Amino acid sequence: MPKTHLALILSTLTLTALATGCAAPTDDATSDLGPDVEVGAVEQAISSGTPLSRYSPYAETTVSFGYCTGTIIGPRHVLSAAHCDPRVGDAVMFYQGATQYPGAVANMKTIYMPTGVDLSRLPPRDIFASELANWDAGMFDSAGKYADIVVIELDRSIPYPGRIALLPTTYLGNAPTGTMVGSGRHDGQMNPGNTLRSTTSKVYSSNDADGHMLTDSANVNPGDSGGPFYTLRGARPIVHGALSGTRWEWAQRAKYTSVSFHIRRILWAMGEVRLPANLDYPIPAYATQRMASLDDCAVACMQSTRCQSYAFEAATGTCSYKGSVTGVWPQRAVGVRAGFRRSSGTGPCTNVVGGFCRM
Repeated sequence: MPKTHLALILSTLTLTALATGCAAPTDDATSDLGPDVEVGAVEQAISSGTPLSRYSPYAETTVSFGYCTGTIIGPRHVLSAAHCDPRVGDAVMFYQGATQYPGAVANMKTIYMPTGVDLSRLPPRDIFASELANWDAGMFDSAGKYADIVVIELDRSIPYPGRIALLPTTYLGNAPTGTMVGSGRHDGQMNPGNTLRSTTSKVYSSNDADGHMLTDSANVNPGDSGGPFYTLRGARPIVHGALSGTRWEWAQRAKYTSVSFHIRRILWAMGEVRLPANLDYPIPAYATQRMASLDDCAVACMQSTRCQSYAFEAATGTCSYKGSVTGVWPQRAVGVRAGFRRSSGTGPCTNVVGGFCRM
């Protein structure tokens, strides 16, 4: 359960009143209509979905902590929602199927939160539902973009059976179908075992220019906050969003902070140091593969336990990386962008506010 507030239930009467006054539908994420309401504002929930099977790839990449949900995005990193208010020392639970895997636990070491996000602006716990028009007023970064997102560094490597979900670098667009996963309330009842359930939904937003995306339904409940919206690449889940709450736009819809929009700050929180452009950089020779962009190359490095440095040559679409940041570099090339992983313990926290490392 978020330490700052509780999700509230929006009455059927309120939904009916909103529906009668709504405007024509839109799929533009920058023109959402009507008031926002918190997670738990609809009767139908992920708890009405299907419990994940023992062999579900979503189970291996999804975690829970307190009464929130998250996604494994790196060898020691988890993605969730800022409003969940995670704290150093909190326990993170891992899954095999719908239930937690015995003994698979890690603790939070560092919490990375966007600069500008202000948890103190979240509404009081006892606020009436009709007053929730600006419930997420504090969930915007210093540039005014929606940023209810947090990256959590753990105190140890991801334990078995956890696996890393892929990170997207481009927005997936309007209408694709994905899978929503969460550990929230089940059929209106509390879920003390934090069982994972899922349901499918389509993307409703044509873009994520404001930092968020919407789905065409709102099958979420308290405890699903921070949970992923997945698509699959083969058998590997790709996490496109972290659940923030629900929003009224022609119908009730789930609102996710967009991963692709915030990919640079996510990579920074995972330890990436990107070197400046327009210089002559060495090309690592450890391994090479084709990549679509510099960000894709950086993601591949930050999500690998073997990669410590990378270089991307845009002219050929070649991503090269190796397991160290020292040693003999076999060649150099103008037009190559490079980066590396910060050494353990060097930390990027030059801007610590309220106990959080601001990113």
